[in-house]
Amino acid sequence: MAISLCLLGTTWAQTTIRVPADRPTIQAGIDAAANGDTVLVSPGVYTENIDFKGKAITVTSGATNPTAAASTIIQGAKAGSIATFQTNETLASVLNGFTLQKAFGTGSVYIRSNGIDILDTSPTVTNNTISDNIGCGIFLNGSASPLIQSNIISNNTAPLPSTPASLWCSGGTSSAPAGTGIAIASAGAPQVVNNIIENNLCDNGEPGAIVVCGVYITGGNEVLLKSNTIRNNIRNLYFGGATNYAIPTKLYLIQNLFYNNDGIDDITLQGVYTTTPSAPIMPTVVAINNTFYNANVDLQWEFQPSEADNNLFVQTYFGLNPSNPYGLLMCGTAPNFGGAPFITTKNNDLYAGGYPQPYYACPLTANNLASDPQFLDDSTSSIGAWNFRVQRTSPVIAAGDITAPMIPATDLDGKNRTVCGTIDIGVYEKHPIPPITLTSSPNPSVGGTSVTFQAHVQGNCNVPTGTLTILDGQTSIGTATLNTTGDATFSTAALFVGTHSITATYPGDFNFDPGTSNAVQQVVTGPPTTTSLQVVPNPAQAFQTINLTATVTSSFGVPNGTVSFLAGSQILTTVPLNGAGTAQATISTLGAGNYSITAVYNASVDYESSTSPVVVEVVNGATTVTALASAPNPSAFGQIVTFTATVTAPQSTGIPTGSVTFRDGSTILGPATLSATGVASLGVTSLSVGSHTITADYGGSTSDNPSTSNSIIQTVRPVQASITLTGTPIHADLGQTVTLTATITAVNGQPATGTIAFSDQFGTVGSATLSGGAATITTATLPVGVDSVTASYTGDTTFTSGTSNSVLIDVTAYDFTLTASPPSITVQTEHHASLGLTITAVGGFSGDVHLSCGALPAVATCEFANSTLKLNTNGTASTTLTLDTDAVRGYKSSLSGTPLQRSSAIRYVLALMLPVALFGLRRRRLHLRSLLSAMAAITIAMSFTGCSGKYPDHTPPGTYTIPITATGTANGAALPTTHTLNLTFVVTP
Repeated sequence: MAISLCLLGTTWAQTTIRVPADRPTIQAGIDAAANGDTVLVSPGVYTENIDFKGKAITVTSGATNPTAAASTIIQGAKAGSIATFQTNETLASVLNGFTLQKAFGTGSVYIRSNGIDILDTSPTVTNNTISDNIGCGIFLNGSASPLIQSNIISNNTAPLPSTPASLWCSGGTSSAPAGTGIAIASAGAPQVVNNIIENNLCDNGEPGAIVVCGVYITGGNEVLLKSNTIRNNIRNLYFGGATNYAIPTKLYLIQNLFYNNDGIDDITLQGVYTTTPSAPIMPTVVAINNTFYNANVDLQWEFQPSEADNNLFVQTYFGLNPSNPYGLLMCGTAPNFGGAPFITTKNNDLYAGGYPQPYYACPLTANNLASDPQFLDDSTSSIGAWNFRVQRTSPVIAAGDITAPMIPATDLDGKNRTVCGTIDIGVYEKHPIPPITLTSSPNPSVGGTSVTFQAHVQGNCNVPTGTLTILDGQTSIGTATLNTTGDATFSTAALFVGTHSITATYPGDFNFDPGTSNAVQQVVTGPPTTTSLQVVPNPAQAFQTINLTATVTSSFGVPNGTVSFLAGSQILTTVPLNGAGTAQATISTLGAGNYSITAVYNASVDYESSTSPVVVEVVNGATTVTALASAPNPSAFGQIVTFTATVTAPQSTGIPTGSVTFRDGSTILGPATLSATGVASLGVTSLSVGSHTITADYGGSTSDNPSTSNSIIQTVRPVQASITLTGTPIHADLGQTVTLTATITAVNGQPATGTIAFSDQFGTVGSATLSGGAATITTATLPVGVDSVTASYTGDTTFTSGTSNSVLIDVTAYDFTLTASPPSITVQTEHHASLGLTITAVGGFSGDVHLSCGALPAVATCEFANSTLKLNTNGTASTTLTLDTDAVRGYKSSLSGTPLQRSSAIRYVLALMLPVALFGLRRRRLHLRSLLSAMAAITIAMSFTGCSGKYPDHTPPGTYTIPITATGTANGAALPTTHTLNLTFVVTP
């Protein structure tokens, strides 16, 4: 929306440009703005350097004081000053409500790095915080005539001594040191008003550096410093120049507060020293109503007629060292300019405050004091612990010169600078506390009727204005506005019957300080009342619900209002009266004890207060009931049994506290603390087998009586025996000793007693008595095979009967095995074949084993390579069995029936053939071929087992079973061990 704005004779259409909503940066907003526009910047941090570029615009965050500017920050993005005015800006160019910080330079004498540069322009700079810049806070040069108002300029610093060129925040064009709050190199008529300039540090330690860190002025036509607080800097103020240089023409120091700054010459006001009448025009200094505290004030050289009035110098060295010959010119005559006095000093207070009396290089003009100004010096003021307001007995009150020039309209607090034709010395005016008279009518008044309070605030040459607050004690009951004669009226009918201390407080105004009136004791009357009290029951039990009944009576009607019930001085409760004048309440907060109960009728606007007679309420300890339960019941021996006691107070609203003791008959099982719900529990595992009579005793508390619970019979039964059986070894030889151990798990440290019986599938193995819960037997009589052994227990008083797990004991006898490989044999009739036999020791067997064949088929014979084998423990032995089916190996003599062995058969054949051979050789009548044939026949006869048609018999084809028997005596045993292997014998044609 555009509005018409008339400023300096020009009419513009005003537009608001929002940053960053409309433009991303502040500079972009400035670039887009036209004269009369507002650039409104949202809170945030903006890293940029801005230039107004000659535009008559307002750039603002909307802040109305520098503290509110903390949320909108502009900090330097590049070397140089953060904000620059250098293009003929006027007072219509406004920078308001920002924190400008972190300006930095490059070390070059041509680069300025200040918070704000004002170069030959006259902008308005308000409500900003300008801090933490390496350079000056604000730098002015040229014909600048800006308004610098209500800013905080602080913590600006100089760079390190290694960059001396940048000591000059003006970029090398003057001698203003970096780190100064405000530096004015030259100017027109700048106005520096209502700023705080503090904690600036321009002394970087460089030898010979000029250190003026508050305000530095070396030029200007008319420089105004008004209502500023300049503190905690290194040297406050420098004003002046050197011989034959341009210097400020006029300096106006109006109502500034200087304190706690550091420097040899804290305030230097320097004129011109010259030896010729053609010297430049000397400056004029007007210092009115300033306060200098702990500040060295130095006025040097010669001045135009100047004036210092109504100033307060405390703990301040005023003047030059008398050894400096030019110091005598400070306030005296100027020998080169007619010898007239040049500085008038009137109505100042110069107080050493324990320091040596200051040296004055010139006589003081008139009405000057040397008195303690009696500062308040507390920590309640807006400036902290340094409060330079004065007490009402101070000698500086009304001691100033009312005719001094340029007296401001307001003091540093913003209140009237004068009081009816008088003025105080210093920056604050002590305003009178106006007398306030308060009256009431009627007094006394009847309850429920209106009372009018009339207040008059006595003025002087001024009439007090504002609004009074009417107080009943410390409670506000209303306000009243002063009229043009300083009178105010307030009426109320709301005062209850009784005596009221009424005052009127005045907050002060432009001409007066706050004040309080006299106290009016307003008496409000009403009919008397009588209050009675009933308390039921009485006596009562602790925290029992108690009924309180108060009855308020009066001969002039039924009172209304409220009744407070009290125990001694403690209010128990407050309740309203009903239409019958009765108030009833119940309480349940009284513990055991005796209480003085009263009922107080609180005065109303109609009736007087009254208090009942005291009723002594006796509160005894509450009767309690303890209920006991257990779980589980019955329980097994060693099992956790939980006993739970619940304690209640049936007639009490409270829950009993304390502890419960659980007993088994007369034996204490243990204590337990009641919970917030009145329950206590105890877990027990120590009860023996049998019946137990359990009770719980509640010990009581300060408000609860002891009680004993019901009895419960807790039955504890024997526990099931848990039996574990082990056997060693579980693989045994026949006759080897085996150890069997049965263990019953103890419960609650109690071992089982009695006897354990051990048995297997064949019957009882043995028994043993338990010792420490374990029983052990040994036996060597377990039979061959797998024995399943168990242990059984018949129980005792603590444990019931039970049976253990089964343990398998594998018992192996002394033995051997007989195997054939292959397991069967096939042979052609009239032929023979062999197979292997193996015997293996079992169970530790050792000894000789004899092999033999059972019934053989017809003609067949069997032959062992070794028919008796030696078998060692856990060893094996082998031999070969040969079976034959012809008559040679199995031929039977018809006479003897004895089979021929292989060697006999060969000899028989050879005997038949040999005569024929020999005969042929002797007679030599046989051909060699016949001899060879005979020899071949002999060889064949020797190699063949049989030939069809050549031997008397052979085994007929068929399948036969031949029993192979192995007989051995183990380890010298009396009886042999025999195993028979039935071998399948197949004879083919």
